[in-house]
Amino acid sequence: MNINSRNYPKQKQTIIGICMDGTSYPYYEGAKEVMPNLQRFIKEGSMGMVKSVIPSFTNPNNMAIVTGVTPKVNGICGNFYWDTELQEEVMMNDPKYLKVPTILSELSKNGRKVAVVTAKDKLRKMLAHNLDGICFSAEFANQATLEENGIENVEQGLMGKERPGIYDPYISVYCIEAGPNC
Repeated sequence: MNINSRNYPKQKQTIIGICMDGTSYPYYEGAKEVMPNLQRFIKEGSMGMVKSVIPSFTNPNNMAIVTGVTPKVNGICGNFYWDTELQEEVMMNDPKYLKVPTILSELSKNGRKVAVVTAKDKLRKMLAHNLDGICFSAEFANQATLEENGIENVEQGLMGKERPGIYDPYISVYCIEAGPNC
């Protein structure tokens, strides 16, 4: 499949991608006891460190990963930009700034089941842009609806527990546990 001028081989198996922003390998080593499934993913799957896009901010890095192209091509050049018409700084968290489709949306349009779980809601709308699948944030898991997120009843149904607070370290664990259950 060709997405944004890059070829992606057809996969039959389930693929789980985990983007851990602002971390390094020693954190994974230190988390062995509390995140055994992450250790299993590292050992049985594949793991690699990627080079950051510049500027090294959450939005441009995550969108480079899910579009497969650089900020120059995908349009997400930072977390914020200066809007000359409004004369104010604007957060780049709206899909209207995306210039290309995401790999996620293209896979979902081609029959693949796609589920996206993000800790913070700030990226959710861009990750869900044109997605025929599930996309919710752990931050607002209690508010997920079929119409907006492709899933409902996340806390009681899918997870069987309430989400941690957004700055609780277990919010990442919640995301990793939720993903494969979607």
